[in-house]
Amino acid sequence: MMTTNDTFSIEDYNSQYTFWKLLNEYIIEIPIIQRDYVQGRDSAKSIRKELLESIYFAFINENSLDFDFVYGSSEDCEDINGYKSRKLLPLDGQQRLTTLFLLHWYLAEKEGRMETVRDVLRHFSYTTRVSSREFCKMIVGLDYTPVQGEKVSEYIKNENRYFKTWDTDPTIKAMLTMLDDIHDMFFDCEPLFDKLISDSPALITFNYLPMEHYALTDDLYIKMNARGKPLSVFENFKAKFIQHIKKNGFPYEHFEANIDGHWVNLLWDYHSDDYTIDMQFMNLFCYCTEMIFLRMEEPRECESPFRYSDIRKLVEYYDSEEKVNLFYSLMDLWTSKNEAKEYLESILSVERISGKVRLFDGQPDIFSNVVLGNNVTVINKILLFSIMNRLIMLGKDTDKDKMLDYVRISRNLLIKNRFFSSSRCAFTPDFRFGRNGIPYTSYIANYLADSDDPYQAISREYLEEYEGVNSEIYRQESIKANMIISRPELKGLLQGLEDLSVFRGSIFNIIDYAIEYEDETIITDIENLFVKNNSDDIIPAILSVGDYGIKVGGTFLGDKYFYGNKAHWYEILSYQGGVNFTKIITDFIRQYQENNSENISDALHEIATENLKNIDISDWRYCLIKYPSTIKNTTEITYSNLVFAFEGDSDISRLHRMNGKTLNALHVVPEYIEAALQLEGKCLIYIAGQNSDDTGKVILTGIPNGPVAVELNKNGILALSGYTDSNEALVDETIEQYKNKDTEGLDRVERLVLLANTAIEVFSHTE
Repeated sequence: MMTTNDTFSIEDYNSQYTFWKLLNEYIIEIPIIQRDYVQGRDSAKSIRKELLESIYFAFINENSLDFDFVYGSSEDCEDINGYKSRKLLPLDGQQRLTTLFLLHWYLAEKEGRMETVRDVLRHFSYTTRVSSREFCKMIVGLDYTPVQGEKVSEYIKNENRYFKTWDTDPTIKAMLTMLDDIHDMFFDCEPLFDKLISDSPALITFNYLPMEHYALTDDLYIKMNARGKPLSVFENFKAKFIQHIKKNGFPYEHFEANIDGHWVNLLWDYHSDDYTIDMQFMNLFCYCTEMIFLRMEEPRECESPFRYSDIRKLVEYYDSEEKVNLFYSLMDLWTSKNEAKEYLESILSVERISGKVRLFDGQPDIFSNVVLGNNVTVINKILLFSIMNRLIMLGKDTDKDKMLDYVRISRNLLIKNRFFSSSRCAFTPDFRFGRNGIPYTSYIANYLADSDDPYQAISREYLEEYEGVNSEIYRQESIKANMIISRPELKGLLQGLEDLSVFRGSIFNIIDYAIEYEDETIITDIENLFVKNNSDDIIPAILSVGDYGIKVGGTFLGDKYFYGNKAHWYEILSYQGGVNFTKIITDFIRQYQENNSENISDALHEIATENLKNIDISDWRYCLIKYPSTIKNTTEITYSNLVFAFEGDSDISRLHRMNGKTLNALHVVPEYIEAALQLEGKCLIYIAGQNSDDTGKVILTGIPNGPVAVELNKNGILALSGYTDSNEALVDETIEQYKNKDTEGLDRVERLVLLANTAIEVFSHTE
């Protein structure tokens, strides 16, 4: 056995661990002598990006990732349950261990595994500050489901267990930043937690060295801490790339002339605080290589195979003169940061502006974000490449109007790859790097980019050679193109509609009516109605035209349907729901435009009131249209999406307005809300249900021999029940008296109120 007087080299010790294995064997405490967690700091953005990318590609490619050495000392301790354990105090590796802890926490929460792994994750803590320790404890105690577009940090900071004073703890701030970046990188991934904790094969590993058992050589310290100063990634790249292209007989003089000349001038305005542009160049080189890959490869399912830390793979991809020359063309296009920025901002905008193409995700200066290593979607990367490629082919003085048409068509083709997520009641991008990126980049670069008239180019029949391009998306763009070619006066109208946030290029539900209306005021009308209007009144008004619900799954009670969100109508207006769905949307817009009211609220009220006259009183929509309270948020129901579960099989089925994705959340029969309002002050409360067995009811309290409950059963029939055996006779008497009432022509709310008043009267007149 090796003693404390022994020395050894790296090769002598090979105890390989995963973070999960280490966490099961030790309680890990970052000791007070260690510095704060820094990988989440703003200044470490590029390091963070590279680290998360390396983890991401390890998952995607199922290649193991070595995190080198972690070393520290251990001591006996007790765990939180009082059992004997071992405590590990890392002396090196704190940053990597903390990042792995955050990744394990995020994936466990995302995949609903926290309940089974919580006790193990509690083995990780900080003693550098009390706040850091308590923060780790707090997040492990959360039950949290990440949501696309919402920052993890905001959710955590809004928790009542989060102390405002923690905002000043640099470790906590860095952890929150890292969690947001982990969320951005891994939210759309398939389940990964089992891969992460598996020992066979082990995906992310490191060698753990227990310091108390070994005397380490100076050489080992140097290797573990990287005390030497090797060539930077950029310097390695320059040497290897020029060696590679010379060896293969590719033109190298251009590279030698520009790598320390024109390209330095281009990137200098992006320099880091230490006045270097190494990282910026590598970001741009990686981007160019990815785009060349997408343009030239055969379609297949894959993620980007490139990252700037893997110099060999980047360099070896340039196996033809065509690839090398295209790289040179991309690097030579812009002369400065300002030139690229000004051109992109002249054709792209985050707002709906005439003469520009709207971006719905990201900023117009995509080039700068690429160079700086900021998060840029694959779609926006391809859009930037499409712009650069056309400028390379046709020159910077190419017709701007045709460029705008080309960029618009490219944007529409790219962003319309999506699917409707039933669990989120929202469209989610469905655009993958290889599966979609290769065919779309190939089509745009090889077929559209050099076309004199992009609308003419896409108006033609679908090209089978680009079968990876979605044929339905292509067909929709081709139809629009033919309309614009045959009737150029429609161009401004159709493009204006495309740039509304409620359509995002998908105007198939409105296009026929828009052409029939033939007036660009429809753009403003729709924007005022669906974008700027934040009124609840819009939902009953559309419901009065027809049932436009989108089925989003089922519950134990019955199917559930999504009816929109008063502030977000993209999912409804651009949903491809068939002829009847389109007719409901266009009929509603037509009725709105034909209404002469002075304001939107009055117009919506008049539409609902007028259409209600033609809706049968037994129709489930009737009370929702007549009584606005039924769809407004209440103390119990705060869910922004309007989702109903339908219990029963007929038009008079009982509805349950849901306060979440499942019946485990509160849900309420909407008629109960209005009944409670009408009976206010008469000893009445309504309660929401929770789970499939508890469906809620209206309860009359504070009356003699009470309480008593009034409810609608699943077939829409009224029911009355007492809470004690002693009031059964009163319940029977109430029912008899109610049967003698004239209920002809009364809706469900009116009948609920009548039955409740009858019960109050009967119960109140007893001695």
